[in-house]
Amino acid sequence: MIFWRERASGIMGFWMRIAVSIFLMMCLSAHAQKALWERPVIIGASLSDGFHLSDMGLPFASPRSKELGLHHHLKNELKVAHGPILNLGSNWTFIAAEPTGKRQIEKAREADPTVVFAIDYLFWYLSAEPRFRGRGYREMSRLEFFELGLAHLATLKCPVVVGNIPDAKSSVGKVLSEESYAGTEMIAKANERLAEWIAERPNFALLDLHYFHMQVSTNQEVSVLDEVTPKGQTRDLFLQSDQLHPTLAGASMIAKVALDVLRRHVGP
Repeated sequence: MIFWRERASGIMGFWMRIAVSIFLMMCLSAHAQKALWERPVIIGASLSDGFHLSDMGLPFASPRSKELGLHHHLKNELKVAHGPILNLGSNWTFIAAEPTGKRQIEKAREADPTVVFAIDYLFWYLSAEPRFRGRGYREMSRLEFFELGLAHLATLKCPVVVGNIPDAKSSVGKVLSEESYAGTEMIAKANERLAEWIAERPNFALLDLHYFHMQVSTNQEVSVLDEVTPKGQTRDLFLQSDQLHPTLAGASMIAKVALDVLRRHVGP
């Protein structure tokens, strides 16, 4: 009888320790999530800032553009408490890649970010026409200028979700000039370099914007988490007519993907 009491007591003690361990892990996870979302920051270009084609040639300040801002869609998709999302993205990056990109990094670091979303931050570091790169950078090759963007990102020490470069050939003549389009081979080289660069930096996680854009722009089926959009419906649903900038549904989908990338990187 004493043996069984001791055994029962031992079993109860074992399960009690398991329960306490689970509780502590849940507390630590909740604390980590709260800390992660204290000071979220967004840096980047028009995908981040929000741009609607109806604003072409205007100061990009209409409600239609602003509601496409990535911060709105991150807020809508977030299931945890969070601090104010500081969106430093700028639609003007395409005519002043430097110093716009550098200033965004400086402002982000001043905010002491706990997580940064740089989904389209690197786009113009590969795509900017030489005349729009900024003084002192016009003679650089595309990949040299791309390295400058990477160097800026490297100064961030918190978790960072960074997007690679989409192949926006179908947007040339619509919203991109011939000079802005880097070409399939150059885009592949830049994305390969970015993947190598991220592999050496544990606080960075890659959002494969190139693959997402390829699926959507060619009207392929898109599956994100438990949401499947059938083939033949994705382009009109997720992209505006320039086949580069997202619609409201597209911005929401990118936010979902970004949060999933972050979750996989830092844990639940």
